[in-house]
Amino acid sequence: MANLSGIIRDDMIKCHDKFREITIDILWLNMTVYRQSALFMTIRQLELAVLQLTQQLDELMDAIEFVIVGKLPVNLINPTTLHNI
Repeated sequence: MANLSGIIRDDMIKCHDKFREITIDILWLNMTVYRQSALFMTIRQLELAVLQLTQQLDELMDAIEFVIVGKLPVNLINPTTLHNI
């Protein structure tokens, strides 16, 4: 009986240690996924900012081309000023 309880105790200790290892691995995986998600979100925000900057630069280049030709670019003047002109 004492031998059997010793075997069961040893198995329970091994199971507990394995459970702790799995718990640590799951926590590590959770943090890794969270960090990757945050990184992907930051990358998406940067992509959006670059896209907006590209569009604004295109608009500015179009306006400069209008000015070089001697025309008044509509997108650089607010509606009130345009109405007064």
